[in-house]
Amino acid sequence: MSFYKYVKLRKGFFKDPVLRASPRHVLNDPFEAEVTEWQLGDFYKLENQWFAEQGQLSNSGTTDQCDDESYWIDETINEYGVVSFSENGDNLLMWSHYADGHRGVVIEFDSGSSWLINAEDGCDRFSPSPLDHTVEMPQLVKYQNDRYRFTLNDVVPNRYEISGKRLIDTLFFTKGLAWSYEEECRSVLRLEDADIVRLGSKLPAAVGHGCDGVTISEEGGHVVYSFLPDFEIGDSVDVNGDGVRSKLFSWGRCCAEYICLYRLNPKSIKSIYFGCRTADADIENALRDIGANSKFSSNMKVQKAVVSNDKYGLKFEDI
Repeated sequence: MSFYKYVKLRKGFFKDPVLRASPRHVLNDPFEAEVTEWQLGDFYKLENQWFAEQGQLSNSGTTDQCDDESYWIDETINEYGVVSFSENGDNLLMWSHYADGHRGVVIEFDSGSSWLINAEDGCDRFSPSPLDHTVEMPQLVKYQNDRYRFTLNDVVPNRYEISGKRLIDTLFFTKGLAWSYEEECRSVLRLEDADIVRLGSKLPAAVGHGCDGVTISEEGGHVVYSFLPDFEIGDSVDVNGDGVRSKLFSWGRCCAEYICLYRLNPKSIKSIYFGCRTADADIENALRDIGANSKFSSNMKVQKAVVSNDKYGLKFEDI
């Protein structure tokens, strides 16, 4: 089994390949992970029903409770970013919309191993937990015309889960039917857990300085904070004893630009497909970087899309 990522081919991508987890507000669907008042009302009515059946009382479902929960849900969702993939690596619209008008690249991943390099090493940041909403391996998005209606099964709590976990997880993985052409599967990652953070403005000088696991540089008007590949959350303490990751997240949310990047596991990449309009010079540069990176599998396939002569479709030829 495979899943695919359509991306613009940026210079040097294959030297240290990373993907962005996009927070909700920059995604192209205005309904993304949004909950309505009536959905919350239905959810808490069902929760009250369940508590009553257990002989317990609940104060959920009141107007004040729904307002409080709506705020809490928004704040929780805003802590996470989405990395979108597709089940289909040969979709003309996806090539146009997400791979720079066929000038980009499609990366095929093996679903048998994590696409995150740290996760392969047992990194706690990406381990499944009932206490948060991290989804490391891409899960399918469900498409439907109507907004999701919760059922009693959605609200029955697992004693190991945090409150409202299934509600928020459902919001992340339900989209309108119009988006079904994308055949999307997605990972959901905490923005605070990013390997590289690019900010449009600089953090206070002391943040991150004196921390052996973080390098700080300036590139094209951005301040870039890069964590070492094996750098775990518990170690990210600067000279003030503050957590660098948490400070970056708090500050980043206030910046005009806040880009969270996650390193790929090169061994999880099965194939690379260049677009039919990808410039030869860009392909040559990419192949040079791939050849110089020993972390890629020797069995990785590299092909280029070619426009078919007899149908509206693409063929793929070895390079």
